[in-house]
Amino acid sequence: MNKAPIVFLDSGMGGLPYLQATRALLPGTPFIYVADTAHFPYGTRSEDDIRAILAGLVERVLDRFDPAVVVLACNTGSVVALSDLRDRFPVPFVGVVPAVKPAAREARAGEIVILSTARTADGEYLAGLLENFAADTPVSIVAAGALVDFIECRFTPERAGEARAAVRDALSGIDPAASDAVVLGCTHFTHLAPEIQRELGPAVRVIDSRAGVARRVAELAGAGGGPAGGPAGGAGGPPIEGGGRDGGGSGGLAGRLYVTGAEEGAEAGSESDAAAARYQALSAHYGLSFEGRFE
Repeated sequence: MNKAPIVFLDSGMGGLPYLQATRALLPGTPFIYVADTAHFPYGTRSEDDIRAILAGLVERVLDRFDPAVVVLACNTGSVVALSDLRDRFPVPFVGVVPAVKPAAREARAGEIVILSTARTADGEYLAGLLENFAADTPVSIVAAGALVDFIECRFTPERAGEARAAVRDALSGIDPAASDAVVLGCTHFTHLAPEIQRELGPAVRVIDSRAGVARRVAELAGAGGGPAGGPAGGAGGPPIEGGGRDGGGSGGLAGRLYVTGAEEGAEAGSESDAAAARYQALSAHYGLSFEGRFE
């Protein structure tokens, strides 16, 4: 087993369920998660800005961790910067993109709804996916940046009532009776997949790309790296509950979690202090060691 770590990068907490799905296929492998909270959200930034931010972050990650695989666990980052990163750095990358292909393949009479950030919604990459895989399927795109903000800044398991209200607002323009599937085009949305499914009802499939990403990472890690494949995409399974521990990472935990935006000596009760507390709780939930700021 290749013991070089697998590194997950995202603008925030969205990629954690993807790490969890991958860890289930690679027990004993060390994982590192870097939440780029200093630049959250990516979804409202220009493409040039996103490319520059991620190039700088990847360079620091490679210097510090020498990973076997880097997972860009952010839909916006993947559709904007993945090709550029592969050209610039000699490490296998796996990206996440909206799971349009499996959604279209199983489409019935209704439309497919893509729930995404504004940047993904407006991007050429999503337009290409729709042209290649869903040209004959009715599709609507719903930009739900407010839901991304809620998940990153306010969501905790204890705030279930607020989560339901946020989901209801985000999905208010979707008619479940006319929809076959809702594709979660931002990894943050996977944290609220059960609430999204509950709001839409059992007849609408809620699809993400966790399973496809996990399989692709496992293939690359099992081969000890190798040529980088295309962005993964596939139907997501049910949410995986709870954290978990294995032999990799720090202190017997499954890995380590860093944030880029933590402020040293933040005052108790400040926004930075609250963010650090959320990430500490998330680290415990996902069986990771919270390491604080990534320098």
